[in-house]
Amino acid sequence: HNFHRHEEPVQRFLNAVEPGSYVRPHRHVDPPKWELFVCLRGRGASITFDDAGRIAAIHRLDPDRGEYGIEIPAGAWHTIVSLEPGSVFLEIKEGPFEPKHAGVFAPWSPAADDPAASRYLATLGAAIAAAARGARRELAKAPPALRQCPDAQPDAATMKATTQTAERVLPDAPLVTLTERAIAKVHSALTEGASVGVRLTVGREKGSFTYKFDVVAPDQIDPRDPVLPCGRWRFYVDHASADLIRGSEIDYVSSGFTQGWVIDNPNPAWDSELARRIAAVFDQKINPGLAQHGGKATLVDLKDTIAYVEMSGGCQGCSMATKTLRHGIMRVLAEEFPELTDVVDTTDHSGGANPYFTGDRQGDSPAL
Repeated sequence: HNFHRHEEPVQRFLNAVEPGSYVRPHRHVDPPKWELFVCLRGRGASITFDDAGRIAAIHRLDPDRGEYGIEIPAGAWHTIVSLEPGSVFLEIKEGPFEPKHAGVFAPWSPAADDPAASRYLATLGAAIAAAARGARRELAKAPPALRQCPDAQPDAATMKATTQTAERVLPDAPLVTLTERAIAKVHSALTEGASVGVRLTVGREKGSFTYKFDVVAPDQIDPRDPVLPCGRWRFYVDHASADLIRGSEIDYVSSGFTQGWVIDNPNPAWDSELARRIAAVFDQKINPGLAQHGGKATLVDLKDTIAYVEMSGGCQGCSMATKTLRHGIMRVLAEEFPELTDVVDTTDHSGGANPYFTGDRQGDSPAL
């Protein structure tokens, strides 16, 4: 929605952007123009790039966390990514608007109608999540709905979780913060008289958290479990999992085709300091380059001095996967971690969208 006329010196308009929408990276250089993005509703992120397409900075836009907006410098490559259904951004930039000088698309980014665009967008999403690692997060106070929330009809179909992780948890953070939407979901998922609440159990697997929600009957209450009141229901945290979830915010998103638990967990997903450092190198040095081609590599295990990796996106089944492993991933890891003795590719390359490898070449891993 435009608030301006094309000839006005300041352009002002609203952009409604849904998750999965691809805004191709671009810049304004003729003449150079700055842009201001303000998130009015929902959540998103602004990404700026250098001239080679490497990510220069990621700025989250989340009014609930006090992260309202970002000004893009004149001439900078950039894009905007929606992280929540119904997101609306106010955009302000210099005018007047001239179609022939509207902007220049980044030559290293796929066009909107290119099949690679969806893979590239997925890697940008992964980079946004990775940027959360290492960031101290201010946790919101418990919402009023923790004390009281309306009744709802049962619907327990979609208890699943996605996560974002960071490196540290605030020492004075509450155990868990539940959003109003999470509270409402607990109410809608429980039946009258059949249970007393839900229990969350947290685990670690391949450098990620796993989350399991169970309905708790009266005879299944464990007095060792921390409990959060939720109106007439209770939200239990498995006592053995408490340290893995401490300081997290638990939300529930349901809009259109997107629904599920969203857990913003500030704890390290790896229990090994070396694994955490290796995973950080993937996020900060390896994956930004692979993202230019719609690819990604992930540390999935660390056994003694052997790192196990898995490729996805444009790297899965790619004819250059072995070269990427040997001359890219292994070279960077060897420079950063001389104590590593091998890097093993665990990828099922025959399962990619355009598989090049056959079954006998799965797991091809030259010596470091």
